[in-house]
Formats: sequence, C-alpha cells, structure tokens
Amino acid sequence: MNKYGFFASKLTIMFGMINLLEIMVNSWPSAYAASNKTYRPLKKHQAIQLLAQQAAENQQVTAENQQFTATFQDCTRSGTVVRCSTVIKSKQDINMNVDCNVNTGSRLFDNNGNVFQCSSVQVGSANSRTILNIRFPQDTPVKAIYTFSEVSSSSNLIDTFEINLSNQFLKFRNINILGTGER
Repeated sequence: MNKYGFFASKLTIMFGMINLLEIMVNSWPSAYAASNKTYRPLKKHQAIQLLAQQAAENQQVTAENQQFTATFQDCTRSGTVVRCSTVIKSKQDINMNVDCNVNTGSRLFDNNGNVFQCSSVQVGSANSRTILNIRFPQDTPVKAIYTFSEVSSSSNLIDTFEINLSNQFLKFRNINILGTGER
C-alpha cells in the first residue's frame, strides 16, 4: 500500500469513528464532560467535537528510517515558544547526534510557509542549543523535546516537523499546536 492509500484508510477510519460518536451522542439524553469534579452539560455538536478531538490527539504518529523509530507526542505553545516532544527508539546500540544547529538542525514548517529553526533540544537532563551526542540503547524509549522560539501566533498547524539525528531526518506531518498564543 502506498502512503496515500495508508492515509486514506486512516481518514476513512477517523470519519467512521466520528459518525459512530454522533450516533452514540444522539442516543444519549445528554452528554457530560468532567471539569474539576463538577459536570456541565454539553450540546450535541460540542460532545462530537470533543470526542473527535480526543480520538485524534490519542492517535500515535510514527516516523521510521533504517536506524530509528520515533513517535510524535505533541507540540504545545506558551506565548511564542513551541515545544515538540518525541520518543525515539534505536534499532541498535548507537551514539547519535540530536541536532538543533541553525542551518542543519530540526525544524518546523507551518501551513503558511514559514520555517522555524530549533532553538534548543533536551534529552533527559541534557540540554543544548546546538548538538547533543546521545547513546541510544537498542529498543529503549528516549524522550527528546525540541523548542522553537518566536513562532507566530497565527501558526497553529504544522505542515512538517522534521528532526535531525546525525543527518538522518525523520518527518511528522499535519500537526496541531496545542495551547494558546497568550502569555
């Protein structure tokens, strides 16, 4: 199956889930959402939107090459700073550079055509504005957090999040930035 067939099947499943959720909501007299241990009723369209959003957010996205498999976790915003988290697993014991250099490092491409360079990367307690040399034990999850500064508040959808591991690039596509642009 080519990549378009794969994405088409994922979309079909997701639309099927939304239709199922709509049927479930229609059969309930009312829907409720938890908020600080109190409950507030939701309108039908709000319940469908909330359930679809939760289903989409819980869907794991992975990227893979010959040496690594990376799972995207999330991108969150605080003001103009966006932090994107991944969990990386190596297919063998290896030392690799997690790259955040200005010209060669990890980057975000938003849906408006803007490119944002990585401003720092963190793996465990190690943090760098350039490169971290990390030992990746085989099949062991290693969390990496990439920070991007001065991301426009109009950038809410990331077309491509590209990470650089010793000049081997892994890409994640169509990512929503969670949070707000407020400080």
